[in-house]
Amino acid sequence: MKQLKTLWIWTQRLVLSVVLFVLVYVLAAVILSHITVNSDFRSIPEDQQGIDVYVRTNGVHTDVVLPAQSSERDWYQIIPPTDLHRIAGQTEYISFGWGDKGFYLDTPTWADLKFSTAFIAATGLGSTAMHIEAVTMPQVSESVRKIRISPAQLQKLIAHIDQSFEYDAQGKIIKINTTAHYNDHDAFYEAIGHYSIFTTCNQWTRDGLSEAGIRTSAFAPLDDGVMRPLGEVQ
Repeated sequence: MKQLKTLWIWTQRLVLSVVLFVLVYVLAAVILSHITVNSDFRSIPEDQQGIDVYVRTNGVHTDVVLPAQSSERDWYQIIPPTDLHRIAGQTEYISFGWGDKGFYLDTPTWADLKFSTAFIAATGLGSTAMHIEAVTMPQVSESVRKIRISPAQLQKLIAHIDQSFEYDAQGKIIKINTTAHYNDHDAFYEAIGHYSIFTTCNQWTRDGLSEAGIRTSAFAPLDDGVMRPLGEVQ
């Protein structure tokens, strides 16, 4: 009986600890996502020299969309055009996303989400992947933000992406051989780092924007922390 009582007490403590952790996390996420960094950032006016880049969301996950070819980087020198079924003149932008490999490859829809996949992702136990997609010029909408930046800022975004790839012994990015695709012009590559509730796909986007001096949130586990500040820079 004493052992059962002790077990019950520790179970209560564990449950309360988990509940308290969740509450603190949610509160911190709400507060920090409404605190902006680089708040003085302004998009370069259209009549001045600059480079158009985009940030988009599907309602959960954010991607950074950059020109496929520019004076700062020709991505097709790094990403084989055949990987993305590039159509010259039509897919002149590339979308970059970082996230948990299990989510990317094993969860094409929310209906396919398994508890094990979510648990591994949330706790940082899994590996990560880069999702790359050749796209046409995005159209600005509630789910797409356009910002006009300097070459130096673009270089910092490129550096953030470069540092997220895993490379082989020859210094090349490593394509993941998988049948998982969102369309016929995307591909997955090995990435470094671990996804968790503190380092989400949106936090990855946020970190890149922050490093480039672009307005963003102090902490952005959800897409709102990325998209909302960008809607305030025009």
